[in-house]
Amino acid sequence: MTNSFLWLKCGIGISIVALFALAISLWLNTPDLFEYFNQAFCAH
Repeated sequence: MTNSFLWLKCGIGISIVALFALAISLWLNTPDLFEYFNQAFCAH
């Protein structure tokens, strides 16, 4: 395994973690938006 491939895997992993952190922070800051998505995508 080359060094650049390892850096690529690390970069992708960090990006995914950052996206999850951003999504969670947005979800905590806007519960109304989460409620809208919940009604839009979940069958009630």
